[in-house]
Formats: sequence, structure tokens, C-alpha cells
Amino acid sequence: MSIALPVPAISFRHLRASHPTVYETQQALNHMGQQPPLKEDGIFGPRTRAALKAFQRKQGDLHATGDLNHAALEALNHALRMHNAASSEKPSRTPPATIQPKQLEQALIVQAIPPDEQAVFHHISQANARIESGNRFVASRLATSANAPASYGRGQLLTQLHVVALLDDSVVPPRLLDQLGIGREDLHAIDARGRITLAWYDVLVLGEDTPPASLSPQDARELHALANMGNYDQLLENFGETFAQSTGLPREELRFMAATRTLYNKDIRERYLVLRRQYGRDQGLVRLAGEFPAITPLLERVEHHLDIYLTRLVRREHRGGWYTRAAQLDPPQFERFIKALEQGGDHISTTRRHIKNYQKAMRVASQGEGFATLDKTKQARLLGQMARIYHGSPRHFATLFGSARNPAMHDVSAIQARLDALIGTAPNGSIDAQRGRSLRRWSQAFDSISRGA
Repeated sequence: MSIALPVPAISFRHLRASHPTVYETQQALNHMGQQPPLKEDGIFGPRTRAALKAFQRKQGDLHATGDLNHAALEALNHALRMHNAASSEKPSRTPPATIQPKQLEQALIVQAIPPDEQAVFHHISQANARIESGNRFVASRLATSANAPASYGRGQLLTQLHVVALLDDSVVPPRLLDQLGIGREDLHAIDARGRITLAWYDVLVLGEDTPPASLSPQDARELHALANMGNYDQLLENFGETFAQSTGLPREELRFMAATRTLYNKDIRERYLVLRRQYGRDQGLVRLAGEFPAITPLLERVEHHLDIYLTRLVRREHRGGWYTRAAQLDPPQFERFIKALEQGGDHISTTRRHIKNYQKAMRVASQGEGFATLDKTKQARLLGQMARIYHGSPRHFATLFGSARNPAMHDVSAIQARLDALIGTAPNGSIDAQRGRSLRRWSQAFDSISRGA
């Protein structure tokens, strides 16, 4: 049994709110015979501090302070190991837990969100949790089998977001990775494969100037030109083997990747919306392929799933899907990664992202006249709505609200009016209508929680 160390470190000296590590400390001191026993409530009050100070003195610490810092927690863990080794008693039914991802989630919040804003952030987080699917990693694993269409449906996993978060050793200690059953070398290998594949995508699909290491600048220009002309056969002949050796993906995937460039074609998207209204999804896609043969490789590969990418404009998700496509080339390694997320690793990356969204919204909204006079519930609703927009598209957020240095609106009522207009957008298949529907779902979840439902 051991006590989890909070990472990053938290000052417990004046902590009055309940905290998991304080609870474990109280539990550990009681387990080793603290008399009178401490109340295990997670609050670092005077009795807990006095008991910890007495423990430090007993351990020979001549400068015992009673502070709950890393040194004190390490000393407690050592004493627990010695106590258990010497004891013939059965282990406690509720032994101090090993480090839990949820604790790191709370530590991140305590570190990043000011105390007077934490209730607002918690209210927003509850609404986020209500609209986000619960067992999404199990479902995503099933959707990422070897036979699944490359990149379609895989991007939902946001693999790169999670990998980068778990590789941040300022947040995730190595022993948490050990508990989650994945090594840092696994994560580095996944990240390397994913980044190489994204470098190909960025040159081939987005036309960026920085080629992967396996291509010269001249090759990159030729690659892009062939894709522009839709000459997929020549593209495959000239670059298929290099692509396969560089990424580990089958050479035919280069043709498929090149074909996804059509997702960025505004004329194709707008024409499909017209055909879809006239003939329905399936016939609309068939007729679209007749008018735009460049989408044929996509339609043959993903069939009706193409509808999602032409109507919802989830291009960023699609790009992320190629990262995941490369990540799962080593099935045992990818399985370890998914299990690590299922066991709680996702709490870290998800919380980091929610914090970033909230901070962005707060920096802009707090500039608006009248924001400070709103009650906490109205503040939370406004900030949560803005954060959801930033979550979906930072560029769209900047278009609507500007930035903290250059806000688009200077009055909180104008911000709310713009949000209300987006929520009320008629369902016409446009990207604004889709954003409005997403924002409406979040707002309904928030209002339901506010009513206690």
C-alpha cells in the first residue's frame, strides 16, 4: 500500500477543501496506529497537521513542521512499507490507494484555476461530462480494427492529444504510467509514427512546405502537383514505396490519403448538400461521384461514411485519424495505450483540454462590461458556451469573439446575444447549424444540472 504523490505539488498548508491525498494521509496514519484516530474526511485541519508533525518527529525529523509535502509523503510511504512488513495482521480492508489519475485531474484544476473560480469550472465540467460519451475508448477500439476504413471514425479517439498529455512528465509521473500498463517508450514510438504520417498528410493534402525527412523539397512539390491533377496512379508509382517505408502503412494508402484532399473542396461540399436534399444520402453520393470523379476512391473505401465528412466538416478530426491509423500499426502497443486510457489516463488529457478551453473563454469574457456583476451560474453558463465553441474550433472562436487583447465585443450582453443567435440557427445542414446544435445540447445539459435534474 502507498500514498499517491500529487503531481504537480500542491501546498497543503492552508488547504481547507477535501483532497484525495489528505484523505490517504489520514488513512495511513490511522493504519499505523494513530491515537485518537483521525477523521478521514480529506480536510487538512489542525488535528491532521498535529498528527503528521508527531509522525515526523517519531521518524527523527528534528525540523518537523507538519507540512504535507513530497518529503512527508515519501516518509509516510516508507513507514507504511516497514509497518506492513513487520505486521502479521491482515491488510486493511480499505488500504491507502495507489496513485489515481483522478487525483492528478484534481491537482491540475487546483493548480490552474483560481480558488474563487473552481465552483464555476466544476459546474461547467459537469455539463461537459453529461454530453460526452462514457465508454468511448472501448467503442473506438472496436472501430479501429485492421479492416476499418482508414481515418474514418478513428480520429474520435484524439490519439495525439492523449499521447502528448501522457508524455508530459511534469504532470504524469513514471510510476503512474507503470500502473496504467504503458511505458514511455511505447508512447514515444506511437508519437513518432503518427508525426511522420502527419508530415505526409500536411504536404499531400494541405500543401504545406515542410516535407517529411524521406522527401526532398522537389519531391514534395511533385507529390503535391500529382495530387492536384488527380493523377493517383502516377503518384503511387513515384512515391508509393517511399511512403510505405516511411510510415509503415500500405503503399495503397497513399492513393486514399491523396483522395481526401476533396474534403477541402468547397464546391464539392456545397454541391453535395444540394444533391443530398434532392436525392437523399446514398443517391446523392453516387451522383456526386459522377460529377466529381476525384471522390470515387473515397466513396469506394468508406461508402456512406463520406457523408459525415462532407456535411460536418470534421477535417481536423480526419487529420487526427491518420495519426491514429499509424499508431495502431503495432497492435499490442496500441492495445496497451487504449487500456491505459480506459483505466483513467484520459482524465489527464481531457482535463487539460477543458482547462485550456475555460481559460481562453475567461480571458475574453472577463473583458466584457457587466461580466463581474453576473451571478456564478450565469457566469458558468456563458463561459461554458464559449469554451465549447473554442473546443470545437479555435478559429471560429476568434472570429466570433476576438481575443483578450482585441475582443470583438465589449459588453457581456453582446456576447450572450451572439451565442443565442448561434444556438437558434435553423437546421439547414450548414456548419453554423451544426455548431448551434452542439451548443444547444451543452446548454440543455447545463440547465438540467442547474435545476438539479
